[in-house]
Amino acid sequence: MLKTSLSFRMLAGRLLTRSGDQAWDFAVPIVLLQIFPGNLRIAALYYLLVRVATVLTLPQLSQTIDHINRWKAARLGIFIQLIGVNAGFSAVYAVVQTLNRF
Repeated sequence: MLKTSLSFRMLAGRLLTRSGDQAWDFAVPIVLLQIFPGNLRIAALYYLLVRVATVLTLPQLSQTIDHINRWKAARLGIFIQLIGVNAGFSAVYAVVQTLNRF
């Protein structure tokens, strides 16, 4: 097995996390534009709501993470990411199901 330094593993983990985050930020508005063709407001509203939620929750979350150990912080981050992905999927799924009724 290839031995890697801790700093390389941390940088690789950061790269994967940021890449996934950027892919999600790119893909969801594209999907919303496929669901609502020609309606750019929906994608813009989604992006605005995500950014406002980030601005409102990040200070408290950062303070919490600063006061707990690394393993708990990592678990908390994964859990919050899981909740966010599930909430986003559920919202898009609910919109699609609502549109299919009409």
